[in-house]
Amino acid sequence: MARVIQVQEGAQVISRTSSEDMSSANGLCVKLDAAGTVGIAASATADLIIGICVDGGAASGDLVSICVMGMCKALAGTAINEYEAMTCTTGGRVIDTTTPGNYLVGQAMEAAASGDYFDVLVGGGHVRYAATS
Repeated sequence: MARVIQVQEGAQVISRTSSEDMSSANGLCVKLDAAGTVGIAASATADLIIGICVDGGAASGDLVSICVMGMCKALAGTAINEYEAMTCTTGGRVIDTTTPGNYLVGQAMEAAASGDYFDVLVGGGHVRYAATS
C-alpha cells in the first residue's frame, strides 16, 4: 500500500496522466514531458519539475495527483537543512541545492534525514536556482 502524503489545506493539487507506473512515487518530484504526461523526475537540470506526487497511479496512463503550490510532504534523498532550496535527484527524491541552473521544487520547511518525509513549501514550477553575488 502506498504511503498517504499529507497536503496542507489551501495547497493547489492538479491531476495529470502518468507516463509510467507511479504507485511508489508519493513524496517524489514529478516532471512534465513533451507529451503533457508526468513521470518521476530524475534530473535537476534536464527535467521540468512541476511538483510533488501526492497520489500516484498504479500503471502508466493513470491519473496522478501533484501538489504544485503549497505545503506537502516530500521524501528526502539526502540530509536536509531547514529553509534550503529543494530540487530532485535520481529516483525523484528531494535534495537541497545551491547549483545554478537546477530546477527547483520548493523550500524545506524543516530539517530531515535521508529517507525521511518532511515538509516542503512547493513553489510555482519551472524556476531555476540562480547564483547570488
